[in-house]
Amino acid sequence: MFIYLVISIIIITILLSIFVNFIHLSQYKFKKYLKLFIFICLILFLIFLMRFNPKIVSMIPLVFVLFFKWMPVLTFLKSIFFSKKTESVNFKKMDRDEALEILGLDRKATKDEIIQRYNKLIKKNHPDLGGSEWITKRINKARDILLG
Repeated sequence: MFIYLVISIIIITILLSIFVNFIHLSQYKFKKYLKLFIFICLILFLIFLMRFNPKIVSMIPLVFVLFFKWMPVLTFLKSIFFSKKTESVNFKKMDRDEALEILGLDRKATKDEIIQRYNKLIKKNHPDLGGSEWITKRINKARDILLG
């Protein structure tokens, strides 16, 4: 009885550790590992079904053929129900302090200092000159907030 308790505690500890690491992953890795987890669960479910009816293995090729033939329909349904409508750039609400930090100014910056610093940064980071489009949009947003 004691050995079952110890094994259970060890398994629960391992599962909690994996879960904590799993929820702190980036979105890309989270989706990747979630797909792997679902695939493993499907394989285990298939093995479980094979215990009761071994003929279930003969249905695997049929399932792949059906998925292949119905792929355009499945893709269409996925695009309707599971697609996210995202904007080109989705920023959280930027406040004045963050805008000053982006432009590298202090709180007492005048309008001329803001414009001068904006021009300097935009010349350095413009996409046409090899800069990042994302940074340019952040700089423009900061200028708009500071100049009103």
